[in-house]
Amino acid sequence: STLDRSSAASDVYKRQEQAFRVVSPAPEAAYSSAPAEFSIVLPEGFSSEDVEIDLNDANIRRVFAIRQSGEGVTFTARGADLSDLLKPGENVLWVRAGLKYQRISFFIDNQAPELHVISVDAQNRTVTGYLKEPSGTQSFTLNGSAVPLQADGRFTATYADQPFNTFKAMDTLGHQMSVTYANDAPGTIGVRLSLIHISEPTRLGMIS
Repeated sequence: STLDRSSAASDVYKRQEQAFRVVSPAPEAAYSSAPAEFSIVLPEGFSSEDVEIDLNDANIRRVFAIRQSGEGVTFTARGADLSDLLKPGENVLWVRAGLKYQRISFFIDNQAPELHVISVDAQNRTVTGYLKEPSGTQSFTLNGSAVPLQADGRFTATYADQPFNTFKAMDTLGHQMSVTYANDAPGTIGVRLSLIHISEPTRLGMIS
């Protein structure tokens, strides 16, 4: 009957109004490599046929296995099966289920923090720059003393009038960076020497 069809349609819309959950990857999370699992849970009674899943603009719906669970319908895929679609930095997962959409950003970070020096004030022995680290910084020091970071990663620190000054940083995934600057004249930082590799000598006062 018309009433029955109306009631059935109402039930569909009510189910679609319920939020489905992207369990993994977590929003804004950082991973050293592909997440172990991609997992999406739809409410009980939701049609699994009406689901589209994209990763970095590639449709990946066919990769997911579907099973019924106490929570409803669960879609799962191994991260290893999607690793070729992942890229360093931001990755975007789009999920459409019925009338609902979700956009999940997550990051692949397999590198140490990057230190960028903007300017050096030799008179006041201060150095200004920023630390680039998408997964978050666990520690950042100059000569063993903590250096405060602003929300955008910028910093100003006071360096010592000594032969070498060393920055060290570690991100929340355990990747570490250590960079040493050698004074080429009293009261200046001077030439950059990396403990990982020796870079081409650069006077910090010339860096912009």
